[in-house]
Amino acid sequence: MSDIQSEKLEYFEREIMNRVQAESEAIRAETQRMKDEALEQEKARLYDELYNDIQAQVAQIRKDTAGEIAHETQQMKHALYRQREQYLSELLAEARVELASFCKSGAYREFLLGQVRSLAHDWPMEGSVIKVRADDLRFESDIRKLYPGCAVEADDAAVPVGGVVLVNKARGVEIDLSLGSALAQQKDWFYHNSNFMLEDVSAQEGQG
Repeated sequence: MSDIQSEKLEYFEREIMNRVQAESEAIRAETQRMKDEALEQEKARLYDELYNDIQAQVAQIRKDTAGEIAHETQQMKHALYRQREQYLSELLAEARVELASFCKSGAYREFLLGQVRSLAHDWPMEGSVIKVRADDLRFESDIRKLYPGCAVEADDAAVPVGGVVLVNKARGVEIDLSLGSALAQQKDWFYHNSNFMLEDVSAQEGQG
């Protein structure tokens, strides 16, 4: 083989090797690119899964916490309701004792007759009945003088504490000036002004 042919052969071999090397490097580069791309996609998938898992855990924690807070709030409302009822019962019991003591005092007679004067002035009607406690029938003659033509009737159910109730069936009128009615009004006032707005708890306890 001549030198020229040998040189050509070496040249072709170098060209072939260079091309093979270039193609190999290109293949390796493409393979690496594909690996990197697949790795990034897998990272993104894992990040998404992790994010969704964290979000689900946060939502569950919020749900559990909200349930616990609602339960504790309801328990506090029940406790406040019971405390309010106990406090009100004690107040009314003390008020009844004070009123019972007042009804035995010398000032009670003038108080009761003052109520009769007010009824005679504001509600003068024939056929009226003035209801009092059985103990207050001792004031019947005084009541009749102040409200001429009225009947005086003992009714401890209508007047359990003291005071008077005017009833006129013909006119459909009932004027309750009894001390028991005043106590009931005070109870209503307390419910509306005590800032214990727990009607929902009251209803639930009534159902329970």
